[in-house]
Amino acid sequence: MARWRTFFVTLGRAPAAPWWGIAAVACALAVASIVLTHLLRLAPCHLCILQRFLFLALAVLASGVALSGARFRLLYRVMAIGTVLTALFGMGVAGYQSLLQWHPESFTCGGAELSPLERFVEWLASLSETLFLPTGFCSDPGLVLFGLSLANWAFLAYAGIAAVGIWALRRAQAPLAR
Repeated sequence: MARWRTFFVTLGRAPAAPWWGIAAVACALAVASIVLTHLLRLAPCHLCILQRFLFLALAVLASGVALSGARFRLLYRVMAIGTVLTALFGMGVAGYQSLLQWHPESFTCGGAELSPLERFVEWLASLSETLFLPTGFCSDPGLVLFGLSLANWAFLAYAGIAAVGIWALRRAQAPLAR
């Protein structure tokens, strides 16, 4: 038991550990969204697909931060800040979708013309329909777990990722200030 405790304490002190954690969580969430869509025959909307893409982007960015390490400080900072900004953008997308689900009569998703984000999702669908084809409506909550829709859970996940990313960035800059 003491070995495992020592392992996790040592791992927690490693500068790359939070970034690997973010990458693992983001990848797991992206895979979960794909699996749930197919197993439960969910109909993801444009915003759902965008959030799926953002989780994949977070996994790539956080892995890049973890791999860049201290040797490439500029690359580390740019990718770390990019990770945090992507998580904050994901919070905005998930928050907007949550608002659409809570007040479908007051807000609309989409219009006569596709927005730039919807066009981006359509482009992703042209690359891989299995992963990125939107077939549902943004105001439909779909699957609800413990009273929260998947968009609500995604908002919480993005908030957690952003918080860990900010903490890891501050922790990495602390030795520079001394």
